[in-house]
Amino acid sequence: VASQLVANPDTEPPLDRLGAAISGFQADDPFAPVTVVVPSPFARVQLRRAVASRTGICNVQFRTWGELTNDLGRSDNGPTARIPAPRVVNEALRQVLMAHPSPFSSFARMPQARAELVGLLNELWRAGPDLLTRLAGHGGRAASLVVTLEAVETHLSAHDFTNPGRVLDLAAVAGIDRDSLGAIVLWYPRPNRGRDRAVLEHLRSSGVPITTIEAETDWEAAISRVVECSDPDEEVRVIARELIAAVEAGVPLWRQAIIHPPLDRYRRTVHQQLAVSGI
Repeated sequence: VASQLVANPDTEPPLDRLGAAISGFQADDPFAPVTVVVPSPFARVQLRRAVASRTGICNVQFRTWGELTNDLGRSDNGPTARIPAPRVVNEALRQVLMAHPSPFSSFARMPQARAELVGLLNELWRAGPDLLTRLAGHGGRAASLVVTLEAVETHLSAHDFTNPGRVLDLAAVAGIDRDSLGAIVLWYPRPNRGRDRAVLEHLRSSGVPITTIEAETDWEAAISRVVECSDPDEEVRVIARELIAAVEAGVPLWRQAIIHPPLDRYRRTVHQQLAVSGI
């Protein structure tokens, strides 16, 4: 078994562009608010540290797209609006699957499969009604998926929760407090589903300056080293040690990735080794 270790370029032009974008929005007023939209809570921590260590920051928020749209949707639906956390959606899905026969009923007793189905439902909520209509027209499992989503929405509504799709619809028409939100910098990946785009267009039409920091796609990463291993377990241990060594050398975790074959053994072993390492 061979492991390939791929090196990134030494420079970080996206971070430079992010710092320049923040500085540009604060050129006339160093206290002007700026919101940087990041792909995950972990990326928020790492990115904030990286930017602050380079130029320093003031009145700059680092937020996920979900956090931003939830606040916009809540502002238009009243401060007491109940927006379900992912685990609430997961539990609602479990109860729906137990109560209503469907091709996905067995997922009610399978936490990992149910978590993946929750992720799919979130993608459908973000996509909007046009995709749901097309899926329903296909029949079969696609139509059953739409029925399941609608049942989850009904279940959430019965418990006074606003479903994620409705939250995005509310965010797309919400009043915008530009003094609080400020300019927006989208740190890739950019939100690109149907309802996401509607929210972005609403922000732009409300006069909110928006810029996007795109990923670098014009370079080819070189394979810096190939390590021969006796079995997948040793392979994962080697990769975990290399990852930790890179962290100690100053490479943040959000700039690293482990790409493995689509086998449960690899996935399980990777997670075990990272957990042992405290990651």
